Amino acid sequence: AELPWSHEQSSMDYLGYADNQYNLDQLAELQGNFPLTELLQFWGMDESEYYIVYEPSFVRYLGKIYNEKNLEAMKAYFIVHTALEALMYLDVESAEDAAVLMQADNEDETMGEEEEPGEEIEINSQLSEEEEQILEIASTYLFPNLIDAIQQVYIGRHFSSQMREEVLALVEDIKEYYIELLKNTEWLGPETREEGIRKLNNMYVHVFYPDVLTDYSGLDYLNYEEGGNLLDAIYDIRTFNFTPESEKINQAVDRGEWDLSSVNTLASNAYYMLMNNSVYILAGIAAGGITYGLDSPLEQNYARLGMIIGHEITHAFDNSGYNFDADGLENKWWTSEDEVAFRMKADRLANHYGTLSFLPGVEGGYDGTIVQGEAIADMGGMKCMLALAEDIPDFDYEKFFISYANLFCYKTDLGSEMQLAMDVHPLGFLRTNVTVQQFDEFFETFDIGPGDGMYLAPEDRIMVW
Repeated sequence: AELPWSHEQSSMDYLGYADNQYNLDQLAELQGNFPLTELLQFWGMDESEYYIVYEPSFVRYLGKIYNEKNLEAMKAYFIVHTALEALMYLDVESAEDAAVLMQADNEDETMGEEEEPGEEIEINSQLSEEEEQILEIASTYLFPNLIDAIQQVYIGRHFSSQMREEVLALVEDIKEYYIELLKNTEWLGPETREEGIRKLNNMYVHVFYPDVLTDYSGLDYLNYEEGGNLLDAIYDIRTFNFTPESEKINQAVDRGEWDLSSVNTLASNAYYMLMNNSVYILAGIAAGGITYGLDSPLEQNYARLGMIIGHEITHAFDNSGYNFDADGLENKWWTSEDEVAFRMKADRLANHYGTLSFLPGVEGGYDGTIVQGEAIADMGGMKCMLALAEDIPDFDYEKFFISYANLFCYKTDLGSEMQLAMDVHPLGFLRTNVTVQQFDEFFETFDIGPGDGMYLAPEDRIMVW
């Protein structure tokens, strides 16, 4: 628990020793001279039953250097940095001074790192001068302080309750499929199977936006005509944003809660969170109807957003997710026999990717262990959506597979591919080709058989789930 964090250690290692629980008395002993418990009392957070201290050695060291000898230097540090942050909220001249100071600070940090001057690129903006000014003001002042409210405006304009309800219904279908999958997985024993189903039942899938949005009716500050100013308004906004945190002390965790200030739904992304066994499908990933649309063909929605949801749920059972239980705790819930069977299948998949290459005509050179988890999730997602498609009359499999392939189309070059080859996701063409090679439906749809380049014999297929 006293080990300092280092970048050489994996995040998994860090989780093991970062969960250090202290009550207020123990924290008072740990803090030394530093008045951490007094600060907690000032913030209204001194009634908590316990506190998580990620790195106790850091708090202990802070208590040692917080002494009379260093006090004036510490005061000066906080005064200077508080003033620097406040500069941009005072007037135009102060904001310009702040920009100059921050630029000088950045130049000091990169001193000695010479860079070739880049070619100036002329941006063909479609925005008017007034719109550009509004965008600059929004990015400077609104996004850092009212990102939650901005997301609510975006959601209200571009997403309907019908969209969310349809996707939530699809999520339930996908989870039901996975429960049946676990029930019928022959290489899993009854004990592991039961815990896996419990994990699925306890999984929370967040779709597009929270069930309950932040109510801003309690946020009150004076506008310019009333004698208010920007600095006071920012203070009032930050106080408003912070207050709900103290109200959560000693309360049961609301797994349905979604803090839009920390999980930005404007991002085009989706992910599985190991430590609370939850999936986030952000609104940005469905923007523009590319991955999902009310009027899009069912096959396209299945091949894109459906695949993404299935992919993220599969992460709960990939080579990382299987280490965490239904409550998101790092806890081996597999029997030894089942874990060995899983590892053999996962390693076989990684070994297969190790025989592939991102260079045309060259075999080998690809590190399958890096992409192991994402490849498991890709294949799990596709197997799920194909299983759901079986119950849909006249399902167009060709449209489904082409829609899936288009999801990973991009222009690239050799240098970019070599960099992407170190990413945890397989390269785009491999995410398409290797994934579809695991399924009879693909071969039947495009009349592919032995001797064809895309054919993969059943005994050579590497799907884990």
